[in-house]
Amino acid sequence: MIDIIEHLKIEEAKKLIERLKILLADKGQICIITPNYESLWKFMEILLDHLPLLPKMGMVQHLTKYNPKNLRQIFSRAGYRLKLLRTFNLLSFIFPSKKLSTLICKLEITKSFNFGNMIVALVDLS
Repeated sequence: MIDIIEHLKIEEAKKLIERLKILLADKGQICIITPNYESLWKFMEILLDHLPLLPKMGMVQHLTKYNPKNLRQIFSRAGYRLKLLRTFNLLSFIFPSKKLSTLICKLEITKSFNFGNMIVALVDLS
């Protein structure tokens, strides 16, 4: 689920996460990517919301704000096992070269830090 759960109210997101257990195949996994509100994302969102170029995100489209800690808690309470929780897109998005941006993004994902603008979480029921 890429860029989905932030568009749901927290209660709706928790229900969705709970119901995904029914659809999850044996040894299946769920991958979530969502903005990290413990990063510069919150400031970029404010800035972008003041520009007439894009639809408003803050509290219009993005109804729930996630960070690594609350995402970990939500999945843990729903009975999932966290296999991976990383942030990325700290600097990779500013490089104009696709090759360089991709290389930086791969490095960001392999390192464990909580300041990237996006969170990737991989969970299962094992």
